[in-house]
Amino acid sequence: MLNEKIVYYRKKNMLTQEELAYQLNVSRQTVTKWETGTIYPNIEYLIKLSNLFGVSIDYLVKEDDCLTLETHKIEISELACFLVKAKKATYANKANKVNSSRKESHDYSYQENNYTYLDSFFGAENFNGDFLKETLLQADEELPFRGPLFYQKGDYLYLLRI
Repeated sequence: MLNEKIVYYRKKNMLTQEELAYQLNVSRQTVTKWETGTIYPNIEYLIKLSNLFGVSIDYLVKEDDCLTLETHKIEISELACFLVKAKKATYANKANKVNSSRKESHDYSYQENNYTYLDSFFGAENFNGDFLKETLLQADEELPFRGPLFYQKGDYLYLLRI
C-alpha cells in the first residue's frame, strides 16, 4: 500500500514527518494523512517522493510490481555487503559513535550510498566487550547480521543461534 511505503521510506531515510513535509513543501498534517491513507499525494508529489526515496512511481503505487523483483535481488547482495562494512566500521571497531537515540542507549552509525546503519544497544559502557567486538569483525556476507556461526578464543566461545 502506498501509505505504508511512504512510512517505510521516510523512516529508512531517517526523516521525521516534519522533515519530509519541509522537503516537499507541504504541511506535516499532509504527510500524516498520506501515511494513514486518509488522502493520496497527487502526481506532482508522487514524482517528488519517487525521486527523494530513489524508487519508481510504479513501485510506490503498485502493490505487486514484478519489475522490481530482480532489483531487490541485487539490493539484497548490496545490503549484505553494506552490513559487513557497517559492522566493521562501528561498535566492533570502536568507531562512529553517535548521540543516543533512546535513553541510556549506546549508538553507532555508518552510512554509505543509500544505506544507513544504526547499531543501538543497552548495557554498561564499562562492559569489556573486546571478545564480542573481535567476533563481530568476523562477519561476512553469508551471515552479515551478526557474526560467524562459531568463534572461539581462549576461554571465550561465541555461538550464533539462528
